[in-house]
Amino acid sequence: MTVSLLSFSSPDLIGSAARRGHHRLPSFIGLCLPWVFTLATQDDAPERLYVADRSLPPVFNGVATAGEQITVVILVSLPGAIALFGYDGVSTAVDSALALGVFLLLASRIRATRRYTLGDLFSLRAEGPGTRIAGAVVTLCIAVPLLMVQLRAGGRTAALLIDMPTETAQVVCTVLMGFLITCFAAVADLRGTSFVQVAKVPVALATLAAVTLLALRLFDWSPESVLSAAMDKSMSPDDYLSPGLWAHTADFGPLGTISDHIVVILGAAMMPHLLLRVSAAGTCPPLGAH
Repeated sequence: MTVSLLSFSSPDLIGSAARRGHHRLPSFIGLCLPWVFTLATQDDAPERLYVADRSLPPVFNGVATAGEQITVVILVSLPGAIALFGYDGVSTAVDSALALGVFLLLASRIRATRRYTLGDLFSLRAEGPGTRIAGAVVTLCIAVPLLMVQLRAGGRTAALLIDMPTETAQVVCTVLMGFLITCFAAVADLRGTSFVQVAKVPVALATLAAVTLLALRLFDWSPESVLSAAMDKSMSPDDYLSPGLWAHTADFGPLGTISDHIVVILGAAMMPHLLLRVSAAGTCPPLGAH
Protein backbone atom coordinates (compact mmCIF):
# COMPACT_ATOMS: atom_id res chain seq x y z
CA MET A 1 0.00 0.00 0.00
CA THR A 2 2.77 2.42 0.97
CA VAL A 3 4.79 1.70 -2.16
CA SER A 4 1.78 2.26 -4.43
CA LEU A 5 0.96 5.54 -2.71
CA LEU A 6 4.51 6.76 -3.22
CA SER A 7 4.16 6.01 -6.90
CA PHE A 8 0.90 7.94 -7.24
CA SER A 9 1.19 11.21 -9.16
CA SER A 10 1.02 14.41 -7.12
CA PRO A 11 1.96 18.08 -7.43
CA ASP A 12 5.63 18.94 -7.03
CA LEU A 13 5.53 20.81 -3.71
CA ILE A 14 9.32 20.80 -3.28
CA GLY A 15 10.61 21.94 -6.63
CA SER A 16 13.60 20.68 -8.56
CA ALA A 17 15.89 23.40 -7.24
CA ALA A 18 15.45 22.23 -3.65
CA ARG A 19 16.38 18.67 -4.65
CA ARG A 20 19.68 19.46 -6.36
CA GLY A 21 22.81 18.10 -4.78
CA HIS A 22 23.23 14.33 -4.74
CA HIS A 23 25.78 14.57 -1.94
CA ARG A 24 23.26 15.61 0.71
CA LEU A 25 22.13 12.17 1.90
CA PRO A 26 25.67 10.73 2.26
CA SER A 27 26.70 13.95 4.02
CA PHE A 28 23.77 13.64 6.40
CA ILE A 29 24.67 10.05 7.24
CA GLY A 30 28.33 11.01 7.66
CA LEU A 31 27.34 13.69 10.18
CA CYS A 32 25.07 11.30 12.07
CA LEU A 33 27.66 8.53 12.50
CA PRO A 34 29.89 10.56 14.90
CA TRP A 35 26.76 11.38 16.89
CA VAL A 36 26.07 7.64 17.17
CA PHE A 37 29.43 6.94 18.76
CA THR A 38 29.13 9.87 21.19
CA LEU A 39 26.00 8.13 22.52
CA ALA A 40 27.63 4.70 22.63
CA THR A 41 27.70 2.75 25.88
CA GLN A 42 30.04 0.04 27.12
CA ASP A 43 27.35 -1.62 29.24
CA ASP A 44 25.96 -4.75 27.57
CA ALA A 45 23.31 -5.48 30.20
CA PRO A 46 19.92 -6.30 28.60
CA GLU A 47 18.05 -3.64 30.58
CA ARG A 48 20.58 -1.02 29.51
CA LEU A 49 20.19 -1.99 25.84
CA TYR A 50 16.41 -2.37 25.72
CA VAL A 51 15.01 0.01 28.36
CA ALA A 52 17.98 2.30 29.19
CA ASP A 53 18.09 1.04 32.81
CA ARG A 54 14.58 2.47 33.25
CA SER A 55 16.18 5.85 33.81
CA LEU A 56 14.83 8.14 31.06
CA PRO A 57 13.15 11.33 32.35
CA PRO A 58 9.36 11.08 31.92
CA VAL A 59 9.05 14.18 29.71
CA PHE A 60 11.99 13.15 27.55
CA ASN A 61 10.62 9.63 27.20
CA GLY A 62 7.16 11.02 26.41
CA VAL A 63 8.51 13.11 23.54
CA ALA A 64 10.48 10.10 22.32
CA THR A 65 7.25 8.06 22.41
CA ALA A 66 5.62 10.73 20.24
CA GLY A 67 8.53 10.33 17.84
CA GLU A 68 7.93 6.57 17.76
CA GLN A 69 4.35 7.27 16.72
CA ILE A 70 5.41 9.51 13.82
CA THR A 71 6.61 6.78 11.48
CA VAL A 72 7.08 6.75 7.73
CA VAL A 73 4.02 4.51 7.51
CA ILE A 74 1.91 7.12 9.30
CA LEU A 75 3.31 10.06 7.34
CA VAL A 76 2.93 8.41 3.93
CA SER A 77 0.16 5.83 4.14
CA LEU A 78 -2.48 7.74 6.09
CA PRO A 79 -2.47 10.91 3.93
CA GLY A 80 -2.41 8.71 0.85
CA ALA A 81 -5.28 6.59 2.13
CA ILE A 82 -7.34 9.70 2.87
CA ALA A 83 -6.57 11.14 -0.56
CA LEU A 84 -7.52 7.96 -2.41
CA PHE A 85 -10.22 6.41 -0.25
CA GLY A 86 -11.79 9.37 1.56
CA TYR A 87 -14.05 8.23 4.40
CA ASP A 88 -12.26 4.91 4.88
CA GLY A 89 -8.88 6.65 5.05
CA VAL A 90 -10.16 9.08 7.67
CA SER A 91 -11.58 6.21 9.73
CA THR A 92 -8.17 4.51 9.66
CA ALA A 93 -6.55 7.72 10.89
CA VAL A 94 -9.11 7.93 13.71
CA ASP A 95 -8.36 4.30 14.61
CA SER A 96 -4.68 5.19 14.94
CA ALA A 97 -5.57 7.97 17.37
CA LEU A 98 -7.81 5.62 19.35
CA ALA A 99 -4.93 3.13 19.52
CA LEU A 100 -2.86 5.76 21.30
CA GLY A 101 -5.66 6.11 23.88
CA VAL A 102 -5.73 2.33 24.43
CA PHE A 103 -1.95 2.36 24.81
CA LEU A 104 -2.13 5.06 27.48
CA LEU A 105 -4.78 3.06 29.38
CA LEU A 106 -2.55 -0.02 29.43
CA ALA A 107 0.75 1.78 30.03
CA SER A 108 0.61 1.91 33.85
CA ARG A 109 -0.24 -1.78 34.14
CA ILE A 110 2.57 -2.75 31.76
CA ARG A 111 5.08 -0.64 33.69
CA ALA A 112 3.99 -2.21 36.97
CA THR A 113 4.90 -5.69 35.71
CA ARG A 114 8.48 -4.53 34.94
CA ARG A 115 8.32 -6.64 31.76
CA TYR A 116 9.22 -5.19 28.38
CA THR A 117 8.64 -7.88 25.75
CA LEU A 118 5.52 -9.60 24.47
CA GLY A 119 6.92 -12.95 25.60
CA ASP A 120 7.42 -11.66 29.15
CA LEU A 121 3.88 -10.30 29.25
CA PHE A 122 2.41 -13.54 27.88
CA SER A 123 4.33 -15.53 30.50
CA LEU A 124 2.44 -13.74 33.27
CA ARG A 125 -0.65 -15.69 32.24
CA ALA A 126 0.88 -18.90 30.85
CA GLU A 127 4.25 -20.16 32.04
CA GLY A 128 6.70 -22.22 30.06
CA PRO A 129 9.13 -21.73 27.16
CA GLY A 130 6.39 -22.13 24.56
CA THR A 131 4.80 -18.87 25.67
CA ARG A 132 8.02 -16.91 25.27
CA ILE A 133 8.70 -18.53 21.89
CA ALA A 134 5.22 -17.54 20.74
CA GLY A 135 5.84 -13.97 21.93
CA ALA A 136 9.17 -13.87 20.07
CA VAL A 137 7.55 -15.16 16.87
CA VAL A 138 4.75 -12.58 17.11
CA THR A 139 7.30 -9.81 17.68
CA LEU A 140 9.29 -10.82 14.60
CA CYS A 141 6.14 -11.14 12.49
CA ILE A 142 5.26 -7.55 13.46
CA ALA A 143 8.67 -5.90 13.51
CA VAL A 144 10.31 -7.30 10.36
CA PRO A 145 7.55 -6.39 7.84
CA LEU A 146 7.05 -3.01 9.50
CA LEU A 147 10.80 -2.32 9.32
CA MET A 148 10.97 -3.36 5.67
CA VAL A 149 8.02 -1.15 4.72
CA GLN A 150 9.43 1.85 6.57
CA LEU A 151 12.92 1.47 5.12
CA ARG A 152 11.54 1.01 1.63
CA ALA A 153 9.26 4.01 1.90
CA GLY A 154 12.05 6.10 3.44
CA GLY A 155 14.50 5.05 0.72
CA ARG A 156 12.09 5.95 -2.08
CA THR A 157 11.31 9.29 -0.47
CA ALA A 158 15.00 10.11 0.05
CA ALA A 159 15.76 9.24 -3.57
CA LEU A 160 13.00 11.57 -4.75
CA LEU A 161 14.27 14.38 -2.51
CA ILE A 162 17.76 14.21 -4.02
CA ASP A 163 16.28 14.04 -7.55
CA MET A 164 17.50 10.48 -8.23
CA PRO A 165 14.27 8.46 -8.64
CA THR A 166 15.95 5.44 -10.28
CA GLU A 167 15.56 1.97 -8.78
CA THR A 168 19.29 1.76 -8.01
CA ALA A 169 19.27 5.07 -6.14
CA GLN A 170 16.24 3.97 -4.14
CA VAL A 171 17.98 0.74 -3.10
CA VAL A 172 21.16 2.63 -2.14
CA CYS A 173 19.18 5.13 -0.05
CA THR A 174 17.30 2.30 1.65
CA VAL A 175 20.53 0.48 2.51
CA LEU A 176 22.20 3.64 3.84
CA MET A 177 19.23 4.50 6.03
CA GLY A 178 19.00 0.94 7.30
CA PHE A 179 22.72 1.01 8.14
CA LEU A 180 22.31 4.25 10.08
CA ILE A 181 19.31 2.97 12.05
CA THR A 182 21.13 -0.29 12.84
CA CYS A 183 24.10 1.66 14.17
CA PHE A 184 21.89 3.72 16.45
CA ALA A 185 20.09 0.65 17.79
CA ALA A 186 23.17 -1.53 18.27
CA VAL A 187 25.70 1.03 19.48
CA ALA A 188 23.68 3.66 21.31
CA ASP A 189 20.97 1.43 22.94
CA LEU A 190 17.52 2.84 23.73
CA ARG A 191 18.88 6.08 25.19
CA GLY A 192 20.63 6.87 21.92
CA THR A 193 17.61 6.08 19.78
CA SER A 194 15.54 8.25 22.15
CA PHE A 195 17.61 11.28 21.17
CA VAL A 196 16.85 10.52 17.52
CA GLN A 197 13.11 10.30 18.23
CA VAL A 198 13.13 13.52 20.24
CA ALA A 199 14.93 15.35 17.44
CA LYS A 200 12.48 13.92 14.90
CA VAL A 201 9.36 15.39 16.56
CA PRO A 202 9.95 19.12 15.90
CA VAL A 203 11.37 18.39 12.44
CA ALA A 204 8.34 16.28 11.49
CA LEU A 205 5.85 18.79 12.88
CA ALA A 206 7.52 21.72 11.13
CA THR A 207 7.66 19.77 7.85
CA LEU A 208 4.00 18.79 8.11
CA ALA A 209 3.02 22.40 8.77
CA ALA A 210 5.07 23.60 5.78
CA VAL A 211 3.63 20.95 3.44
CA THR A 212 0.10 21.78 4.60
CA LEU A 213 0.59 25.47 3.90
CA LEU A 214 2.15 24.76 0.50
CA ALA A 215 -0.76 22.50 -0.43
CA LEU A 216 -3.29 25.12 0.64
CA ARG A 217 -1.46 27.76 -1.37
CA LEU A 218 -1.86 25.63 -4.52
CA PHE A 219 -5.64 25.83 -4.01
CA ASP A 220 -5.83 29.52 -3.09
CA TRP A 221 -6.09 28.74 0.65
CA SER A 222 -9.47 27.07 0.18
CA PRO A 223 -10.02 23.78 2.08
CA GLU A 224 -13.15 23.21 -0.04
CA SER A 225 -11.03 23.27 -3.20
CA VAL A 226 -8.63 20.76 -1.65
CA LEU A 227 -11.53 18.44 -0.81
CA SER A 228 -13.00 18.80 -4.29
CA ALA A 229 -9.66 18.01 -5.91
CA ALA A 230 -9.22 14.99 -3.64
CA MET A 231 -12.66 13.72 -4.64
CA ASP A 232 -11.92 14.16 -8.34
CA LYS A 233 -8.60 12.28 -8.11
CA SER A 234 -9.82 9.52 -5.79
CA MET A 235 -10.62 5.92 -6.74
CA SER A 236 -14.33 6.76 -7.01
CA PRO A 237 -15.43 10.41 -6.73
CA ASP A 238 -19.07 9.52 -6.15
CA ASP A 239 -18.24 7.27 -3.18
CA TYR A 240 -15.42 9.37 -1.71
CA LEU A 241 -17.41 10.52 1.33
CA SER A 242 -19.06 7.14 1.93
CA PRO A 243 -17.69 4.02 3.66
CA GLY A 244 -16.69 0.98 1.61
CA LEU A 245 -14.41 2.57 -1.01
CA TRP A 246 -11.34 0.81 0.41
CA ALA A 247 -12.26 -2.67 -0.83
CA HIS A 248 -11.29 -5.82 1.08
CA THR A 249 -9.88 -8.95 -0.51
CA ALA A 250 -12.85 -10.88 0.88
CA ASP A 251 -16.25 -9.25 1.17
CA PHE A 252 -17.50 -9.94 4.70
CA GLY A 253 -19.58 -6.79 4.87
CA PRO A 254 -19.75 -5.08 8.28
CA LEU A 255 -17.74 -7.92 9.85
CA GLY A 256 -14.73 -7.06 7.68
CA THR A 257 -15.02 -3.37 8.59
CA ILE A 258 -15.28 -4.08 12.32
CA SER A 259 -12.34 -6.49 12.21
CA ASP A 260 -10.23 -3.86 10.45
CA HIS A 261 -10.96 -1.34 13.20
CA ILE A 262 -10.11 -3.87 15.92
CA VAL A 263 -6.84 -4.85 14.25
CA VAL A 264 -5.67 -1.24 13.86
CA ILE A 265 -6.71 -0.12 17.36
CA LEU A 266 -5.47 -3.10 19.37
CA GLY A 267 -2.52 -3.92 17.13
CA ALA A 268 -1.10 -0.41 17.06
CA ALA A 269 -1.57 -0.08 20.83
CA MET A 270 0.69 -3.04 21.61
CA MET A 271 3.56 -2.57 19.19
CA PRO A 272 6.82 -4.07 20.56
CA HIS A 273 8.78 -0.81 20.42
CA LEU A 274 6.07 0.98 22.43
CA LEU A 275 6.36 -1.65 25.17
CA LEU A 276 10.04 -0.74 25.49
CA ARG A 277 9.13 2.94 25.81
CA VAL A 278 6.68 2.24 28.63
CA SER A 279 9.35 0.45 30.65
CA ALA A 280 12.13 2.96 29.92
CA ALA A 281 10.69 5.83 31.96
CA GLY A 282 12.10 6.52 35.42
CA THR A 283 10.24 6.06 38.70
CA CYS A 284 8.78 2.76 37.57
CA PRO A 285 6.66 1.36 40.40
CA PRO A 286 7.75 -1.95 41.93
CA LEU A 287 6.00 -5.18 41.03
CA GLY A 288 2.75 -5.55 42.90
CA ALA A 289 2.39 -1.84 43.65
CA HIS A 290 -0.98 -1.78 41.89
